[in-house]
Amino acid sequence: MAYRVDRPLEYADRFGRQQADQAIKKSAIRALVELITNSDDSYERLEERGKSASGTIDIDILRKRESSEIWVADYAEGMDSSNLDKGLGTYGEESSEFEKGARVRGYFGRGLKDSILGLGHGNVTSIKDGKLYTASLTIEASKSRYREENPRLASPKDRENLGIPTGNGTVVRITVSRNEVRIPQIATIRLQLPLYYSLRDILTNASRKLFLREIDGRGNVRNEWQLSYKPPKGLQIKVDTQGFFQYEDKTIPFQFVLLRSELPLDTPSEGGSFAQGGLLIKGKHAIYDNTLFKFDGEEAARHFLGRVICPALDDVLKVDSSLIRATRDGLDSDHPFSKLLKGEVERLLEPYVREEQRASREKERKALSAKLQRKLKDAIQKLNDIAKLELEPQPGPGPRPPSDPQAPETGFGFVPPYYHVVSGKDATLLLRCLSSLLPPGTTVAVQSDNQEVTIVTPRVTLEERQGFPWLLETRIKVEGGQVNNLATIIAESDGLRAEALVEVVAGRGRDGDGPPPPPRGGLFNDITFDDSLAPPQRVRYDRATGNIVVYTNASSVKPYADPTNPEDLNKTPHGQILLAELVLEAACFEITRRNVGTGKITLPSGTEADALENEYRKFRQNYGGTIHEVLVDAEFRQHA
Repeated sequence: MAYRVDRPLEYADRFGRQQADQAIKKSAIRALVELITNSDDSYERLEERGKSASGTIDIDILRKRESSEIWVADYAEGMDSSNLDKGLGTYGEESSEFEKGARVRGYFGRGLKDSILGLGHGNVTSIKDGKLYTASLTIEASKSRYREENPRLASPKDRENLGIPTGNGTVVRITVSRNEVRIPQIATIRLQLPLYYSLRDILTNASRKLFLREIDGRGNVRNEWQLSYKPPKGLQIKVDTQGFFQYEDKTIPFQFVLLRSELPLDTPSEGGSFAQGGLLIKGKHAIYDNTLFKFDGEEAARHFLGRVICPALDDVLKVDSSLIRATRDGLDSDHPFSKLLKGEVERLLEPYVREEQRASREKERKALSAKLQRKLKDAIQKLNDIAKLELEPQPGPGPRPPSDPQAPETGFGFVPPYYHVVSGKDATLLLRCLSSLLPPGTTVAVQSDNQEVTIVTPRVTLEERQGFPWLLETRIKVEGGQVNNLATIIAESDGLRAEALVEVVAGRGRDGDGPPPPPRGGLFNDITFDDSLAPPQRVRYDRATGNIVVYTNASSVKPYADPTNPEDLNKTPHGQILLAELVLEAACFEITRRNVGTGKITLPSGTEADALENEYRKFRQNYGGTIHEVLVDAEFRQHA
């Protein structure tokens, strides 16, 4: 084939694949973010010129064992030879319209190249003004090579193949040929992509429509979803004000908008680019960062999110690209402009964080008697002794003794009856049934009463539990959507009905993170109480503070105590017993999680729920008496 251009990829400043790895980090999600941003930029330019546009961006994913493929298509301006050469064939040139002041988000002109080289190789095919333009980036002899074919008139067949029936448009096709790059499950992409901080304005723009499609091996569409971003529920505006600072003899204005969420959110230090909490740092059009600055990780800052809009960010970036980290995922904290902006935002944010801290301390001070505080302090001491014993390496590889699986109380039910699922991820629910009620092979229909918890497996089959012929079981996969949502999952079969409560919570850490070091003084720091409405679960261990947090408004806690007065839990025998069980639950799961993270405990695939259940049973057997002895008065313990 004759090419119009066939040459090595030119590097303006000796950038290379290392630069692509810095920006993309071998992540398909990050590559998609870059490509979506490029398509949105093209629509922005059309709209700025008063042109009508569909605003549609199509994302097609074909997952294969090797050489998976990604297509991203838009129906905007199209690209001609000049655009392709600047956008794909030269590295580091000012190929983005950003430098010219257009209403776009792209900068450095590197997103397209990095997306392709960061995952493997690929090509761009575009129709502009009736002509077909095609260019590719490949790796040959460990070097990147740019090729561009001779342009020609776009035929009806070309348009059919590209899915661009009329007008202009561009299709980017990437083959994931790098061995170290893996394409996530389509469910992961569908749930995580809308949470990516820099896409939130695009995904809430009524003029944009993003579609994600799963493609099968024959090229047919297996599933299709329209993507959108939904902010956490229950938001309250705390402040919307103007701030200022001096930079190079100029007064730099910015807008500071702070919102408070009723429930705590994951912070950027925990959820990374997918965190729901944090302040979005935005220029005229682009979102450059999501951060809480020095308050990131503080418990009191978990309730805050908002925006810092500073148009001067764009002006500085045009002349000094070092304002943005080389990874293009945030402001460089060492840049003088960033330091000044950070200082002013922290000054505005600090009173609200401290107010949150004071309110929390005052609530606890008023609510807890000296007697209960002593109990909680003693319980923490016991828990830290237990954690030290359990987390220390134990000699001998001996297998754990088997135990009978738990049967549901009604004979047909979920075990346990409540779960939480992290927003943007999935979870597996365990449903069990006595074989005396239904035969093996029975089909169960599953539904959710809240669209923010999606059922991935709406029909499942009960199978006999190996080694236990009296018990049938099946697993149901669900996906979490918007944070702070509750859903009842209903399973029905042959007149039998079971329900499980599923709560969508914010993520607690990036994938691959090992367990954090224990807080000073031990793994557990304190036992605190939170009366937030619609709590994420009834109890949890807070990794940032080392606290066990009991949610007094949880459906299984509220009946036993006034949610605003946790002292009620210490006034009755059932309240004290419930508190002891909640503390045991949180401690067990955190210690088990850490042991799983270090490899001390393994959870065989497909039996995770049973393995965790056995760990909890063992923990209760070994330490339940110790914790009950501390938190339950002797007069309420019959044989104390």
